[in-house]
Amino acid sequence: MSSSSSSAAEKKTKEYAEGDVSIEGPERGFVGKVLFEWLPCFAYVALFVASDILIASTNGGGKGYKYTPGAVIILSELGKFIVSFTLFLYYGNGKDGEEWSLKIDWELSMFYSIPALLFTMWNIINYRSLLLVDLSMFSIIYQVVVFFTAMSWCFVFNRKLKPRQWGALVLLCAGCFMVHVKPDFSIHFHWGVMYVIAQAFLSAVAGVYNEYLLKKDLHLNINEQNSYLYFYTTITSLVYLAIIDPSAYNHSKFFRGFDGSVVAIIMVQVGIGISVSMILKHLNIIVKLFATALHSPVEVTFAHILLKTPFTIMVFVASVLIGIATTLFYYKPESERLAAEAAAAEQDDIKAAKAIAQAQAAASSTAPSAETAPLLES
Repeated sequence: MSSSSSSAAEKKTKEYAEGDVSIEGPERGFVGKVLFEWLPCFAYVALFVASDILIASTNGGGKGYKYTPGAVIILSELGKFIVSFTLFLYYGNGKDGEEWSLKIDWELSMFYSIPALLFTMWNIINYRSLLLVDLSMFSIIYQVVVFFTAMSWCFVFNRKLKPRQWGALVLLCAGCFMVHVKPDFSIHFHWGVMYVIAQAFLSAVAGVYNEYLLKKDLHLNINEQNSYLYFYTTITSLVYLAIIDPSAYNHSKFFRGFDGSVVAIIMVQVGIGISVSMILKHLNIIVKLFATALHSPVEVTFAHILLKTPFTIMVFVASVLIGIATTLFYYKPESERLAAEAAAAEQDDIKAAKAIAQAQAAASSTAPSAETAPLLES
């Protein structure tokens, strides 16, 4: 990577670490916004809801899955890898206007093994959560991921939240609590919720780390980064199943219970993997806001229609509170945006002034003095 691209990557990484929730991509026209921003956003919401409904509908009424979840996870991750690596082979490492080239950086790929392990753990717990908790409660409680993401940012990047964002987190926790309140105002806490909370925590940590890698390695295209990530998720999924149930690799048991719904789960999971990476790589904060805020109420509504899950007044209020809290947390007022731009411009001016001063100092140190100039001329 050239020094100019390296400095650009370092600048983006520094901006990212200093607290911008999402680094803005290049300016795009209408078609570019549709392809790289809005389409991945709505695809993510639709596919994520479809995945949860499909998995919840195949859990045998909470008694168990007719198929081996570990096998479905393996095939889903393998599908993501095949799609990503095929695109990587087609486009290569080169950027627009550059000559096609293909080079696999195994040393760099190792960084993706960490989020791969976390995402594999998330996949495993996801099936357990949807087995123990009804989908309405799951979709609401899972939004605590916003809280864990915020805490991860504060811890990893030393970022300070604004009062508005702290208020949003309080509202979010209130919404997650209200789903446990029954119409008679009695409180019922299902222990299976702990799986959902653990899942949200893993998602937050893995998401922050993976987004950091996606935007830090700006010299890599998204297909190469996806290939690294899903190669390791496939490996970790294979190891997981080999440890907990080695006999599952028997052909008849591995494909036990496979039907159209299981195939649909695999295809939807592949779509989620690709759309999420597009969001993390290209999405700006406003579109990400809609994707996160829409998910919970949409899933609660469809879960009630298709799976007949409870839709009490408390569930409705909880989903609305979470939508408002998520919007409030991610929304950046115009005053904050302008202040951030002014601060960034001021920092650029300071850096430019320092660079000019250093250049002048270097020039004066190499220029001949008045005493040595005649000797140099002679």
